Amino acid sequence: MLRVLLADDEKIIRESISQMIDWNSIGYELIGTAQNGMEACDIIRDEYPDVVITDIRMPVMNGLDLIDYCVRLDADIRYVILSGFDDFKYAQQAMKYGVKHYLLKPTNKEQIIQALNEIHYEREENIERYKVIGQTRLSGIRFYLQKYFLIELLDNEEKLPASIAKYAPLINLTDTLSIVLHVAYLQPKSLGVFQERLFKTLRNTDIRLAFPIIYVRNNALIIPLSPDETAINVLCMSLSHMPLFSQDVALELKVWHYADTVSLFRVIVDKIRRYHQIQLLDTTGEHEEITNNITNPSQMSWLHRQICQVSCTSELQKILHPVFASLASTDLARTIAISLLFHDPYQDSMEEIDKSVFLSKISEKDVSSASIESILLSYLEKCKGIHPREDDRVRTLIPDMIQYMKSHLDSEQLSLKWLAEKQLYVSSGYLSKQFVQETGERFSVYLNRLRMEKAKDLMKSTPGISIQEIAQRCGFGDNPRYFSQVFRKYTGTTPSDFIAL
Repeated sequence: MLRVLLADDEKIIRESISQMIDWNSIGYELIGTAQNGMEACDIIRDEYPDVVITDIRMPVMNGLDLIDYCVRLDADIRYVILSGFDDFKYAQQAMKYGVKHYLLKPTNKEQIIQALNEIHYEREENIERYKVIGQTRLSGIRFYLQKYFLIELLDNEEKLPASIAKYAPLINLTDTLSIVLHVAYLQPKSLGVFQERLFKTLRNTDIRLAFPIIYVRNNALIIPLSPDETAINVLCMSLSHMPLFSQDVALELKVWHYADTVSLFRVIVDKIRRYHQIQLLDTTGEHEEITNNITNPSQMSWLHRQICQVSCTSELQKILHPVFASLASTDLARTIAISLLFHDPYQDSMEEIDKSVFLSKISEKDVSSASIESILLSYLEKCKGIHPREDDRVRTLIPDMIQYMKSHLDSEQLSLKWLAEKQLYVSSGYLSKQFVQETGERFSVYLNRLRMEKAKDLMKSTPGISIQEIAQRCGFGDNPRYFSQVFRKYTGTTPSDFIAL
């Protein structure tokens, strides 16, 4: 259900459009109406609509100025313009902001519905495109997922089939892997040359591997994707005749056969679990080292059971925070987060796009263990169907949120939706309600009041400062007129008159 806001200074138009369209039947929810651009801007900050239907000529702030400002506030909003002006310059300016729907008044019901249907269709196409992007991102971090997969197998061999089922779609594992090539006596000093020449052979013969090379104590395990006998023979021949002049002993090659993927990995895990250090070598040249027993299987089982039993966010926090607060490694934090979230019964409740976004977030270069904990918490809430109203977690975030607002009043993108999604990882809807409950004011009112206080301080402390600069430093960008209108609304006087006092 997409959320739509209607802005028009004529009451009869607002009421007629509100009533003549069956919003739910076309996949929309009308979240409110506004009689001018400034009022609409405040509602956008508080209610984060997907679509704004707006008139052009309105008092205080017109429709084009509204779009100009809000494009920087939330670039995902789509606009439908209703205008009494059949003038190309208005349409041209609207097109500059990416507006595709410019309807001339008087507008009938069918025209508005058609525009909304087109936006809905575009949104569905974008979702499909995001899924493709998510898969691309997944490809970029697949090597690290393969590492986490192997760590999980080492930590809890009893759940090996479940772990394989969980990771298979993420790392492209098939259930028909049946062959492992075991290269014995491969010394560490020869490993780099071996890796380079093996991958050259793979490229030249179009043979693909199902998993990175696993290297432990002079032994390399290679898992071909295809059991094709011809391909395996070619690979074995190449390995047997590979010149490695740094080797003190000759390589020994063995081929292991298994019934399926589960049997194959069960034997691999059994053979490598005795080693403390395990290396993974990717075909792109990447190299990762695993320290065995990085997590305690009994601890993970306990966490799974505890999470399944709780029904509110505060209880989830009590379980997760002590674990993540004690972690020295973000790799370990990622491993635990993946294990906890991609675990029955949550596995089936996550869409593929959700998985991709989650994995991308926790795999960002500078992410901390605390951030991974927050991201995991928000996804567990979603999977468990926990509604934040049952919980007081967000209340504890409000002081930090206000402090962030005070420190970033110059940011044009500062909105409740942006803070919820990019900083706090909580529901925008509940954050809005909790903010009002804690402060007694809507987010937009509170933010504007902070900005006006900053503006007055700048006027008093910086002689000669221009209204243009004040607008920019208070988050209004290159829109001093909008700043002046908000300033007058909150102070009862214009910026120029205030400076002259």
